[in-house]
Amino acid sequence: MKPPRPCAGIHYAPKKKVFLVFTMGVGPMGQTLIDVPVEIADQEFDARIEAVLMEALNSYQTKVGADRVWHEPQGMGFIRKHLYVRIERLESGDLDVHPLHHMSGGYVGKEGEHIIVPAADIPAKIVSVLRDAFAVAT
Repeated sequence: MKPPRPCAGIHYAPKKKVFLVFTMGVGPMGQTLIDVPVEIADQEFDARIEAVLMEALNSYQTKVGADRVWHEPQGMGFIRKHLYVRIERLESGDLDVHPLHHMSGGYVGKEGEHIIVPAADIPAKIVSVLRDAFAVAT
């Protein structure tokens, strides 16, 4: 079995206009959000997202204990209030950006609905690609 690829998750709360960037890792139940997310206000997104996202991808953990798994604050309705985009770093260094959609109390991707950002183009394109992905996410 292939090892999982480094990935990160970005949640966006449209009403609050705040992005939450999560490092991910392989926990007891598979790939999961870990640790405390980095919060980025919408007006800071363009200036900060590339560095924060790269740090999250570089911090990907192939094995984490249950104590590092992030848990939704109780009663917050986190999933219902947030859009979600998942980013995977491919072996080539390219990024595979997946806008996700609400379904059955969670998120799902749609076949063919992803964007590949070549590694060389990340600095020039990551902001617009992520904004486009959030425009598609539901």
